[in-house]
Amino acid sequence: MVLNNIGIALSTLGQYSKAIEFYEQALEIAREFGDKKSEENSLGNLGVLSRSIGQFHKAITYFEQSTAIAREIGDHDGLSGGLNSLGLAYRNLDQIEKAIGYHEQALAVAREFGLRQNESNALGGLGLAYHWLNKHDKAIAYYKQALTISRQIGDIRGEGTHLGNIGLAYADLGRYEEAASCLERALAISRQIGYRQAESINLASFGRILANLGKHEEAIRCFEEALAISRDLGDRYGEGNCLAQLGVVYAGLGQKEKARECYKQAIAVFEEINSPLAEKARGNLMRLNENRQ
Repeated sequence: MVLNNIGIALSTLGQYSKAIEFYEQALEIAREFGDKKSEENSLGNLGVLSRSIGQFHKAITYFEQSTAIAREIGDHDGLSGGLNSLGLAYRNLDQIEKAIGYHEQALAVAREFGLRQNESNALGGLGLAYHWLNKHDKAIAYYKQALTISRQIGDIRGEGTHLGNIGLAYADLGRYEEAASCLERALAISRQIGYRQAESINLASFGRILANLGKHEEAIRCFEEALAISRDLGDRYGEGNCLAQLGVVYAGLGQKEKARECYKQAIAVFEEINSPLAEKARGNLMRLNENRQ
């Protein structure tokens, strides 16, 4: 449907509020005419966008509706994609067992019906879930499988996503040079294709590596650039993450007032979107206050 396609184009450009308007119009028309496939697509698009801006519970509601329709009409592609999206949303809510279950279901459907793009996405989702559990080697193995498929099918956007995730996993293992190499390529891809949210994510990831290498001023510049993009896009989750990371850097530099303000802002954002990361930021703020001289 044309309205959904316009919404997708606007979403890619980061014009989320306008994209929502088109998706909602498409959903209303699809329901009015009993077009189940268009209804499924509109619900899925609304779910993806809601998750992108940190509205995870709302995203889950949309994905549950879209996957129910996909089952009803026998849309294997939509079913696999919806299941994977549910996994991603549950991971954002720190419900990792549920996330893994949905990613595994998505992977099974994708492989049964030869859906290579969905297979790559599901493998990437499993990588994210195990990464969240600090099982970095297992995560990297999944990411690399996903990356191989993305390259085979010419999915440059997926290639950038998987490279960025591999870079983060390497960073968590202390393999910073390999991490930096992956993230530089991921950042270049996101800029090449104009994928601004990925650009923000990659900048924040690169900032983490620079901070770990003691390059604090460069790290701050990366986080601030990522923060500006997140705010421009209305990506509340990305905004909270950048603020929290800035807090960590400023705390390490002994700039406690700046760190304190960043943590407070991060907590407010995470609480607004019901993210479990609010507790982590609150803990960092508490430790900073306890060390006040």
